[in-house]
Amino acid sequence: MAISIPVLGLVLSTFISCSTNQSDPDTSSLQTLTHDGLERRYGMYFPPSYDGSSAMPLVVNIHGGCMDARSQMSEMNMRPSAEENDYILVYPEGAPEEGSEDCLIWNSGPYGENTDNKATADDLGFFTLLIDTLVSDYAIDTDRVYATGFSNGGFMAHALACYQSDTFAAVAPVAGTITASTDPSDSDPCSPTRPVPVIHLHGTQDYSVPIELAEASVAYWREFNNTTESSTHSVEDGGLTIERYSYTGGDNGSSVEYYKVIGGYHEGFSRIDYEGSNSLDLIWDFFSGYDINGVR
Repeated sequence: MAISIPVLGLVLSTFISCSTNQSDPDTSSLQTLTHDGLERRYGMYFPPSYDGSSAMPLVVNIHGGCMDARSQMSEMNMRPSAEENDYILVYPEGAPEEGSEDCLIWNSGPYGENTDNKATADDLGFFTLLIDTLVSDYAIDTDRVYATGFSNGGFMAHALACYQSDTFAAVAPVAGTITASTDPSDSDPCSPTRPVPVIHLHGTQDYSVPIELAEASVAYWREFNNTTESSTHSVEDGGLTIERYSYTGGDNGSSVEYYKVIGGYHEGFSRIDYEGSNSLDLIWDFFSGYDINGVR
């Protein structure tokens, strides 16, 4: 499948090791692990109901460019949802951009030979190690591992769907797009091994990641998942109009949901109101309908 998605450089948002046993997770500080010679950090959040006796879903919440774990906890604060719905959160941190130790970014592609990519860290390998480490240390339901992310973190969520679809049951990019190649003739194109449920949110006034790129990414997943039915619905939210495009009937019950926020900027949309739900509610509601085998 060849859907053309224009190449986009990394968007840099202007927003701002330890192992514990399953019954006593450490939530007081960032934890570390080493991958490919780099020390990488991540923050975790466990709902009060977690005691290690039963496996819980895991949501990987990925920060934008020049952000970090703590600022992502603010931009996309899913902790109240985790408490209400009993899932674990992990907020990983990217690697420093070359020449700027304070700016953490993600290598979301394109990969392969002769690519112009300002991020060079092996982030796909880092996520593999991170998930393996967390599954070893904590009680995690490996059928229910999900990824969401904002901006450059949204790029990375798309990349995880492209290259690690055997790990992530569903993804939720926010203000992000596919940066990996979708041309099968390229050396290392997006190549999911199964249908991937995707929920995507984007603002029409996003001047950092143009909405045309987001819609091309949505079109890619619609075609890849072979969705056969569609519906639309819109609501007014103050000065915004939120249009929901739902594409269902995909292979293995997969679907694609696209929330187009007319008048929305480059943001996480945690303050929108779509029939009583903000972006974080919408994301978890979507995730909760799927596991790695398809519809739950």
